[in-house]
Amino acid sequence: MELSSSDRSQLRSAKEDLVACTAMGERRVAGMQFDLVEARWGAQGLDHMLLLLAEDIVQHAAISARNPFARVVPEQALTPDQLEAARERVLGEPEPVSDASDSATLCERVAAYLNAVQRDDTDGQKRVLTQIRNGRPGDLYAVREITLELAALYSPDAHTPPTPPPT
Repeated sequence: MELSSSDRSQLRSAKEDLVACTAMGERRVAGMQFDLVEARWGAQGLDHMLLLLAEDIVQHAAISARNPFARVVPEQALTPDQLEAARERVLGEPEPVSDASDSATLCERVAAYLNAVQRDDTDGQKRVLTQIRNGRPGDLYAVREITLELAALYSPDAHTPPTPPPT
């Protein structure tokens, strides 16, 4: 089933709030928003959310976060501590466990996805997401966390407060 224009609009609004919450340090709220997206739209909604985040990153990332070919490189944009913190949030423990790949592998996958988005290569995006899903169980969540960290740095939505819930 294809996402409707209404679904895409709702996901765009959710992305804005997600990035704003992450930029404010409200990672628990951001995680709950991801859970709501998954509950409502499933894997298709999560894929679209990841695409929206990636589009913001490739459009707005600083030069310091890019390699000589203008591709966004997570290791240049985030400190090793930020990368490890994103991985640990998925694992729930600071010690390495086999639930998610190492930070270097996760960064390679994020970089490959961002590169596919930058080239507007839909097949490449699907191929990278399939590789991530076929990896270790925590890889998709870790990639999501790293992508969200990058979006919190570079998305214009990081500078606006989240929309309060309706009263």
